[in-house]
Amino acid sequence: MTFFNKSKKTRGNAKRVPRFAGTWYKNDPQALSLEIEAYLAQARSDSASHLNAIDSMHLQAVISPHAGFMYSGKTAAYSFSKMALKKNDIKRLFLLGPSHYVNLQGIALCSFAAYQTPLGDIPLERKTIEFLSSANDFQIDDNIHEREHSLELQTAYIRHILGEIPMIPLVVGSFKDEFHIRECSKQISDVLQPGDFFVVSSDFTHFGPRYDYVPFYDDISANIKTLDTRAFSSIEKLDLKEFIQFEKETSCTICGFNPICLLLAILPQNSKGELLHYETSRDSLNSFDEMNSVSYLAISFQNDESLVLTDSDKKTLLRLARFAAEFFCDTNKKPNLDQLPKDLILSDNIKKNMGVFVTLFLKDPAPDTEDLRGCIGYIMPMMPLYQAVIDNAIGACSKDHRFLPVHKNELAKIRMEISVLTKPVSVSSYKEIEIGKHGILLHCQGRQSVFLPHVATEYGWTSEETLNQLALKAGLKADAWRKNARFEIFESVMFEEDH
Repeated sequence: MTFFNKSKKTRGNAKRVPRFAGTWYKNDPQALSLEIEAYLAQARSDSASHLNAIDSMHLQAVISPHAGFMYSGKTAAYSFSKMALKKNDIKRLFLLGPSHYVNLQGIALCSFAAYQTPLGDIPLERKTIEFLSSANDFQIDDNIHEREHSLELQTAYIRHILGEIPMIPLVVGSFKDEFHIRECSKQISDVLQPGDFFVVSSDFTHFGPRYDYVPFYDDISANIKTLDTRAFSSIEKLDLKEFIQFEKETSCTICGFNPICLLLAILPQNSKGELLHYETSRDSLNSFDEMNSVSYLAISFQNDESLVLTDSDKKTLLRLARFAAEFFCDTNKKPNLDQLPKDLILSDNIKKNMGVFVTLFLKDPAPDTEDLRGCIGYIMPMMPLYQAVIDNAIGACSKDHRFLPVHKNELAKIRMEISVLTKPVSVSSYKEIEIGKHGILLHCQGRQSVFLPHVATEYGWTSEETLNQLALKAGLKADAWRKNARFEIFESVMFEEDH
């Protein structure tokens, strides 16, 4: 087993040259790009439910297999098609893979300036690599990187999607125990910054005489899937302790067990894994190999920052909106924090920065009818939610240019509605917009306009009618959105005062 003594083992090469191009995957740039794009297109088509632009906001990592492209290239595309949704937000990439050729304890870095691929170079982020190399259990060893295929098999996809993204490649060896894993994970966590993303390279169960792993002889396909499902169950919930115990009980042959352990220790505990695709080498080969099998899983990890507001949070926000409107109509001022009702409880949920709209409806004399009286909001998460509600309740009373300011005598006849928003994300086409689910932000000819998710359904508009109305709202011709327009989408949680 290789133990590090902190002396650098370098080759003196400026770039790590691909060893497996031309055998494990295509070496010709054009042919390789076409193959990757075909795999990605199939993944996008097959997994539309997984490729949600809203969810991708909180995407943090993917696990991708690393067999030859003829075996696992299809499955890898499911991970990378998910990553592609976030490509504009990824500023730096950590690539983790196991050591197949050196019995290694700790983590091997390298001295190269770049990883070469047939599609172009991926530059390495030397400053962070040098900083990590001074930590315990981290060492620069170019020989390990040169020999290892698990990292290289990811680089073509990475280069194709992210271009010259600064990358930090780590070959991850074994650990003594869970404490050791967490010690190493802390070294990496300490250098993380906004825009970082993780790709972990791993195949799953290696079954058969070829891999010296035959724990069962009957119902082989079903039992292999059971093993992989158990492994994913621990990974999905970031249960490092359970994953380690699973390995001890089954002697599982997950080659990326160590880098997966490291990832589970790095990710925030409110993250969650999602299985995007599952396949085995038996599925990907025309010739059925009865005796041997390798499993391939595509997994993504999201930080669970969905809009979860309790009933208590909603009641508090509605009370705040009502109080702020009444305070402003009485004093023409915004209330300070110490002027809010003393019994209001500001939970951590409503202290998070979120976008929000406050809408006012004036009850008509006619039964069960009411008219819009004002609507103002922040699309972007500019400030804590409770403060944004105060601001926009006052704004709806006084700054909606379509209406005269609300008089305090009207407040008793006004019903308030609050829509809390996810952060808007760009979509490549209006065809990705789901009417009734997505709010829409249109950017066109230097102007913009917005509809909340429920607007189109309330009016019974089709997708085209919604976009026509959005363009008109921006002061443009109805069909202006068809040319050189850009769209962002968001979702909302809407709640209201009792009628």
